[in-house]
Amino acid sequence: MVVITIGEMLVSAVAQALIAGFAPEQMRGRYNAVFGNLAWGVPFAIGPWLA
Repeated sequence: MVVITIGEMLVSAVAQALIAGFAPEQMRGRYNAVFGNLAWGVPFAIGPWLA
């Protein structure tokens, strides 16, 4: 569990930096919201179905 938590912390920090770098300044919130939905919402919706 410790390894998974450390991995999530590292990936989250890098992903947020990449989103901020790719997104235009006025669209950063939308890019962040889309990333959040794709990174967490889709797996939560599909995961139980696949299991």
